[in-house]
Amino acid sequence: MRADLRLLGRFLLLALGVLVIGLIVAPYAWGVKWGPVTAYYDGKARARGSGDFTNQNPYADNKFKLEDLRDDGNSVYGKTTFWYYRGGWFYEDDTKATPEIENWTQTFHLRDQLWPDATRARAESWVCVQLGWPVPDSCSAHALATFRY
Repeated sequence: MRADLRLLGRFLLLALGVLVIGLIVAPYAWGVKWGPVTAYYDGKARARGSGDFTNQNPYADNKFKLEDLRDDGNSVYGKTTFWYYRGGWFYEDDTKATPEIENWTQTFHLRDQLWPDATRARAESWVCVQLGWPVPDSCSAHALATFRY
């Protein structure tokens, strides 16, 4: 009986250790979901985007799901600006765009090289509908997702 209690105690201690390590590591390893964001024109939803921003060392990877919500001949696209945190500030690095699509849903991976001297990465993502000259593209609000590394 006493040996069983010691064994149970060791098991519980081990389980607690694994839980604590998991809680410490989780913010660094898991992806951060963002969205959905929607672009409107003329009162109608035209494009939607959502995604997962993850650390795929040595890259920050934004898995970008892009949807064209109308079969109206206007293409849609998504963009992500990558930011990195160091020395108390976020610094803008690069903006990447998906190809333009029409009348379907597609998933893209927008990637950027992680900065070795930064401690956080941020993705600022949005979607737009291409309306043609002289009408400017109509874009959604921006979604932010940040992870530590």
